[in-house]
Amino acid sequence: MNNFTTLKRGGNGILGILMLAASIVFSREGFGFEDGQYWWVGWVMALAATGSQFMITSKYTELNLGIVALGLTAYAYSMYTNILGILDLQEVVNKPLAVGAGIFLDIYPEMALAWAMGASRDGDLMGNVWKVFQNPTSLIPGNQAEKPKMQQQQMPTRAVSTEFQQKIPRKPDFQGQDFQNKRR
Repeated sequence: MNNFTTLKRGGNGILGILMLAASIVFSREGFGFEDGQYWWVGWVMALAATGSQFMITSKYTELNLGIVALGLTAYAYSMYTNILGILDLQEVVNKPLAVGAGIFLDIYPEMALAWAMGASRDGDLMGNVWKVFQNPTSLIPGNQAEKPKMQQQQMPTRAVSTEFQQKIPRKPDFQGQDFQNKRR
């Protein structure tokens, strides 16, 4: 990996962490419990949604239908509360900007962090959801579409001397009438 790629990965990793923090803050703000004895519930919900989002962006073979449903619900919840949080904190209400920012705040952190850590090919939200829609039964236990394939081991080979090769009996060449005569 060259220095420029290392710099890009590091920068996106830092931005991913910062955007993740912003998403959690806006999600908590959108939840709306700011005062009283339940002030902490918004933080817990935002952190749980984030954890669920990281779960669905795992390797497809490690998912089940419950994790997929949980992850999609977490993304929907977090995007919605991000949008509400942004709208709540904006002085001028700009709904298209709030919707775009809320969605971006939710998708960018997981993808940026995965790419920064070199795990972007392990699984992502859109790829995993696409695989589920193409073959939903693949996530049902006992019906795995991506079962591990048996690998055949190659047997070691040895060199055989020409003297030994000459001693090995050869298969007779049966052609035409000779075959009929040899069979009787």
